[in-house]
Amino acid sequence: VMQSTLPAGMRPAHPWAHAAFRRPIRKMPTPLAPVPQAPVGSPRSLFLSARRHRLDMARGLSRELSQQKNVKAQAKVNKGNQEGMSALQRAERDKQVMQEKAARKAADKEAQLAAGVLSPDELAEQERKKAAAKEAKKERQYAQTQIGKAQVKAGLIK
Repeated sequence: VMQSTLPAGMRPAHPWAHAAFRRPIRKMPTPLAPVPQAPVGSPRSLFLSARRHRLDMARGLSRELSQQKNVKAQAKVNKGNQEGMSALQRAERDKQVMQEKAARKAADKEAQLAAGVLSPDELAEQERKKAAAKEAKKERQYAQTQIGKAQVKAGLIK
C-alpha cells in the first residue's frame, strides 16, 4: 500500500481513497476566441458576420428546426382523418356501410335462388367452403403467434 499524504493520525475512509487513486480534475475548455473584425462591406466581413450569426443563433435555429419537425409530425398524425369526423362517427358510418353490403349480398343470393341460377345445395356448399376457408385463415394467424408456435411444436394443434 502506498504511503498516504494525510496528516498524522488521520486515515482515509478506504485504502484506495487517497489522492494517488483519484481521477484528475478535467480542465475547463478554453472559451472561443473573439471573432476577428473586417472592414464593413468587404466579402470577409460578410463571411465573418455569417459565421458570428451562426454561432450566436444556434438556440434560435434549433428551435425553428424543432418547430418544423413538429409540424411534419403533426401532419403525419392527422394524415388518415381527412373527413373531419370523430372515431365514433367513422365507426358508425362504417358499420352502416357493412350492413348495407351484407344486405345487398343476401338479396343477390335470394335473386339467384329465385331465378334458378343456384340450387339450395350449391348455395349450402358455397357457404360451407367459405366457413372452412375462414376457419383455416384463423388457424394460420393463430399459428403465427408465440403461443401458437409453441403449441404446434408440442403437437397440440396442427
